[in-house]
Amino acid sequence: RAGVIHDYLCRQIAVNDPHPEAPTRADADRIFFEAMELLNVGWVQRYALYLGARIGAWLRVRTTMVDYNATLNAAQAVCR
Repeated sequence: RAGVIHDYLCRQIAVNDPHPEAPTRADADRIFFEAMELLNVGWVQRYALYLGARIGAWLRVRTTMVDYNATLNAAQAVCR
Protein backbone atom coordinates (compact mmCIF):
# COMPACT_ATOMS: atom_id res chain seq x y z
CA ARG A 1 0.00 0.00 0.00
CA ALA A 2 2.77 2.44 0.83
CA GLY A 3 4.40 1.61 -2.50
CA VAL A 4 1.22 2.46 -4.38
CA ILE A 5 1.11 5.86 -2.69
CA HIS A 6 4.78 6.43 -3.51
CA ASP A 7 4.30 5.41 -7.15
CA TYR A 8 1.33 7.76 -7.48
CA LEU A 9 3.26 10.69 -5.99
CA CYS A 10 6.26 10.02 -8.25
CA ARG A 11 4.00 9.81 -11.29
CA GLN A 12 2.44 13.14 -10.44
CA ILE A 13 5.91 14.67 -10.14
CA ALA A 14 6.92 13.11 -13.48
CA VAL A 15 3.95 14.69 -15.30
CA ASN A 16 4.59 18.08 -13.65
CA ASP A 17 1.42 17.96 -11.57
CA PRO A 18 2.80 17.20 -8.08
CA HIS A 19 0.58 16.66 -5.09
CA PRO A 20 0.72 19.67 -2.72
CA GLU A 21 2.12 17.49 0.08
CA ALA A 22 4.83 16.02 -2.17
CA PRO A 23 6.19 18.59 -4.62
CA THR A 24 9.59 16.83 -4.75
CA ARG A 25 10.86 13.26 -4.92
CA ALA A 26 12.34 13.67 -1.42
CA ASP A 27 8.86 14.53 -0.10
CA ALA A 28 7.37 11.50 -1.87
CA ASP A 29 10.06 9.30 -0.31
CA ARG A 30 9.38 10.76 3.15
CA ILE A 31 5.66 10.07 2.80
CA PHE A 32 6.54 6.52 1.66
CA PHE A 33 8.57 6.05 4.84
CA GLU A 34 5.80 7.45 7.04
CA ALA A 35 3.18 5.27 5.36
CA MET A 36 5.28 2.16 5.98
CA GLU A 37 5.61 3.16 9.63
CA LEU A 38 1.82 3.58 9.94
CA LEU A 39 1.37 0.15 8.33
CA ASN A 40 3.69 -1.38 10.96
CA VAL A 41 6.36 -2.43 8.46
CA GLY A 42 9.38 -3.67 10.38
CA TRP A 43 12.19 -1.17 10.85
CA VAL A 44 14.76 -3.14 8.83
CA GLN A 45 12.47 -3.47 5.82
CA ARG A 46 11.23 0.11 6.21
CA TYR A 47 14.73 1.59 6.23
CA ALA A 48 15.93 -0.71 3.42
CA LEU A 49 13.04 0.31 1.15
CA TYR A 50 13.40 3.98 2.04
CA LEU A 51 17.14 3.85 1.40
CA GLY A 52 16.47 2.19 -1.97
CA ALA A 53 14.01 4.96 -2.86
CA ARG A 54 16.50 7.67 -1.88
CA ILE A 55 19.35 6.02 -3.80
CA GLY A 56 17.04 5.72 -6.81
CA ALA A 57 16.27 9.43 -6.57
CA TRP A 58 19.94 10.29 -6.21
CA LEU A 59 20.83 8.19 -9.27
CA ARG A 60 17.82 9.65 -11.12
CA VAL A 61 16.38 6.22 -11.81
CA ARG A 62 13.29 6.43 -13.98
CA THR A 63 10.41 5.66 -11.69
CA THR A 64 7.34 5.69 -13.89
CA MET A 65 6.35 4.71 -17.41
CA VAL A 66 5.74 8.41 -18.00
CA ASP A 67 9.52 8.80 -17.98
CA TYR A 68 9.83 6.24 -20.80
CA ASN A 69 7.08 7.53 -23.09
CA ALA A 70 7.60 10.60 -25.23
CA THR A 71 3.96 10.67 -26.30
CA LEU A 72 0.83 9.84 -24.37
CA ASN A 73 -1.26 6.84 -25.26
CA ALA A 74 -5.04 6.81 -24.94
CA ALA A 75 -5.05 5.45 -21.36
CA GLN A 76 -2.60 8.08 -20.18
CA ALA A 77 -4.56 10.86 -21.84
CA VAL A 78 -7.76 9.76 -20.08
CA CYS A 79 -6.00 9.68 -16.69
CA ARG A 80 -4.87 13.28 -17.00
